[in-house]
Parts: sequence; structure tokens; C-alpha cells
Amino acid sequence: LQSAYAAGVGFNSKTASWQATRVTFGDELRESSEKDPNIEAVGIGGQIYGKRADMIIVDDAVTLKNANEFEKQIRWLTQDVRSRLNPTGKLIIIGTRVASVDLYRELRSEDRYPGGVLAKDGDINMWWNPYFLAGLTSKQVKGLLKHECFHLVLEHTTTRRMEPHILHNYATDLAINSMIPEEELPEGGLVPGKPFEPLPPDVASKIGPAAVERHARISQKIASLPKGLSSEQYFALLQDVADDIQKAGKGKSLGQALKDGDVKVDENGNLTDKDGNPVAIVPGGMDDHEGWDEMDDQERELIKGKVRQALEQAVRESDSSGGWGSIPAETRAKLREMLAREIDWKSVLKQFCGMTRRADRTTNVKRLNRKYPAIHPGTHRSYTSSIAVYIDQSGSVGDADLELLFGNLMSLAKHTEFTLFNFDTEVDEKSERVWKGNKNPGLTRTRCGGTDFKAASDHANKNKHRFDGYLILSDGECDDPGPSKLKRGWVIVPGRQLLFKPSTRDFIIKMKNEGTVGVTKAA
Repeated sequence: LQSAYAAGVGFNSKTASWQATRVTFGDELRESSEKDPNIEAVGIGGQIYGKRADMIIVDDAVTLKNANEFEKQIRWLTQDVRSRLNPTGKLIIIGTRVASVDLYRELRSEDRYPGGVLAKDGDINMWWNPYFLAGLTSKQVKGLLKHECFHLVLEHTTTRRMEPHILHNYATDLAINSMIPEEELPEGGLVPGKPFEPLPPDVASKIGPAAVERHARISQKIASLPKGLSSEQYFALLQDVADDIQKAGKGKSLGQALKDGDVKVDENGNLTDKDGNPVAIVPGGMDDHEGWDEMDDQERELIKGKVRQALEQAVRESDSSGGWGSIPAETRAKLREMLAREIDWKSVLKQFCGMTRRADRTTNVKRLNRKYPAIHPGTHRSYTSSIAVYIDQSGSVGDADLELLFGNLMSLAKHTEFTLFNFDTEVDEKSERVWKGNKNPGLTRTRCGGTDFKAASDHANKNKHRFDGYLILSDGECDDPGPSKLKRGWVIVPGRQLLFKPSTRDFIIKMKNEGTVGVTKAA
């Protein structure tokens, strides 16, 4: 560790720390703004809220004592651990099998879960089971990706789930699969108007008449449903088989249970494994919907903003290139309709600031835990961000433009710290001032040269450890500075426009004294 990470300094630094469960490098080797230790060890199921990591290694976490707790361990990995990774981070799981059914076996099971999409702690994550995807055709992989994207676009991940949850899961999958060509859907997915495959006689004899009848009722109901309805409509239509779905749709798949020789019929005719856990006798969804409703209203709006930004970019690119592929015409129309209304530039500015926020999650005994009330503490999330604002000093940005922008940033300063810099052909670092809350940011001019957007972009990227994103206030009349490592927003003064095609990740915010404007994205 010393040779790899602390060459020339080692752990002799006065600010370094090496404890039993954490290692913190000295100030010579880390940014002053970093709070987390560089290496930290916790036990499986341990508290990791509020932490961020580039790599998480789960090493020999399963023992004979906890081998049968794989369901709880998988929930911890998929819902808590995975959300702590940075966008390019890696989760590595290493261990030795200690039981016939344990965490390692279940993680590798293609019947366990094909994948899913989860919006949590201000981030959007997608995961997949490589063993499941390996058995799909290229068309089916595309269909699965469309399925996950539609969950985001139709706000299934950000809308509170209806009860019972499993019925809501069925309803959302039925709504989405109506919009995807059937040849692109993996086998076993829920498709309106299509019955389930009939049970083979040997399987029917093993699961008993009650389970067979339940399977038939659900199959007939799915086959009777029309395509093209919303998830709310499907939810209402499924009510008469709600009890059957709740009893037949949970747990490990029937195929996996039969393969394991692990199927029993209880006194009520329900299927269970040897430990009493339910076994699903009907095809489930194509993905995992766990964790969808575990967010507060502030986080919900943050995720909606991110999804809308991505959707707008995708629609504009598809329209400009004609590259809609196999998306049906009625679906294209629906997506365009979702973006048809103009967006006030102030809302776009607010969305940019929201998308650069960091979510800090901590436990709080005063808040109820939604899954385990009165047993575990609830969670509290706070959102903060630090944004640099670069002000063009070439003379094209007038005092009225500055007042217009900062008048609208003032309402966002409660959760966002703005650091202001003046620039022309270079950034005036002496002009740096921090604006937070109701403090006066100071709009004094310190430069009067030309304009070079590359100077502002290079300065922001050089200070990426300090900022979550940056805004450039200008008339837009300069050369393209190239792509940015940080999220970048172009704030264009009224009556002007950006003279080049920006990076597809950039926001373009066209200010107006009155009226509305949309977000422009490069094709």
C-alpha cells in the first residue's frame, strides 16, 4: 500500500491514520475536501449510508452461520451497497461456497433476477445478470434495455407503488411490454393478450391441483387483456386475480425449485421450498422492481429531472437522424407528447442545479423505517452541491443580464453553494467569491478582454474535486471548447445563441426577460 499509494510520504504523515477498520491517507495525498477514509472495512449488512466508493470488495462474507440469510444479503448488496458506488465504480464479490443454496449460488442463478433499474439517492443505476443475458438474442437484449428505459420514462420508478406491490409490478410490465415488439421480448415476459405456456403434465402432477388452477386463472386473465393501456388501467383489471397473483407470483421460480428438488405443497395448496419460502408458479416480470418507492419527494423530483433530460436528448437525436428503429409510431407520438410543452428557462436552470446535487444519507431515530418500523432507525437524506459560475467579461454580458441570472439563482442558494469567477481569455482567480444563502455575491467587473470558453472549461475541470458542475454565462459567441469532464451548463443572455454544437451532456439555458424556452441538445 505504501509503495502504490503513498510513495515518498508513506504513513509517517501527521495527518494520516491507520486503524483496525479504516485507513486515511495524509493531506499530502488527498484533496482537502475529501471526508471519507481511503479504505474502510465493514461487516456484511453493516452501515454504509452516506459513504462513496470507487471499489467495493465483498470478501468471504458468507459463513456457515449466515449462509441461509442470502435473501437479506442480496437485498443489502442490491439496494444499499450498489448505491454507494461512484458512476464508474466496481463491486467485486469473492468467496467460497459453504452451502448448497447460499449467496454465491443465488447471485449466479439466471432465474434469480435478470436485472433491473433503480433510482436511489439521486442516482439512476441499471444492473444485469450476465448469465441471463448470455441466453438472449441481440434483439431480446435491445428489448430488455427498452423495457428498463420505459420504466424510467413512464415514471414507474419515481411514482409511489400501489398496493399490493406485486400487482403493481405486473401492471407496469404489462404496460411497457405493450410498447415493445414481441420478438424483442425475452421468453416468459408478461404480454397482454398472450397466455402462459401450458404446464407440462409431469410438472402439473408435482405442484398439485390448486396451483394448476391458479396458474390457469392468471393465464386466462393475461390473455384477455388488450394492449396499449396504462399501468393504472392494468392494475384495476387485475384485481379479480389479485389473490392468485400474490400467492403464485412470489419467490424463486418453479423451474429452479424443481431443478433443486425443493418443492412442497402446503396444507393450503401453496408451493414452498423446504424452508417454507414461496415458490412462484407463474412467469414473473422481466426485472427486479425492489427499492422503487424508497425515496422522498425531493429525491423523486431530482430523478424526474435527470430522466427528462435524457429523454429529451434521445427524442431530439432520433428525430434529427430518423433513427427510431423498431419503436412503434404510437410510442414515438407519446414520447414527443411528453416533451411537447415548452419549459421555462428558470425551470431548466433549477433542473441543472438539481442534477448536480450530492445525496447524503444518514440514519435518524426520529424517522420511521418504512420496512422495519420501531426496529431500525429511519433515514434522512440531504442534498447539497457546489457549482462554479464563470461570468464572461468581454462586454457582451450586461449588468441587467447578471441581475436576471442571479435573481433566479438566489432561490437555489439554500442547497447550493455558488463560486463565482470572472473570465475573458483567462480566468481571473483573484475574482473568486463564494455565494451561499442570502449573501451578496458581488458583481464587480475585473476583466475587459475577449472571450475564450476553453479557459473557463479547463479551470473547472482542473478543480473538479471542488465542484459538482459549472455554468458559463455568456452571449455564446466563441469557439467550441470541447467536451467537459464536469457537468456544464451554458447560460446564454437574451437575444443571443450559442454559435457551435455543444457536447451532448451539456445543458443550454437561453435566458429570456419574459416567455419560455426549451433545452437544446446536440444531435
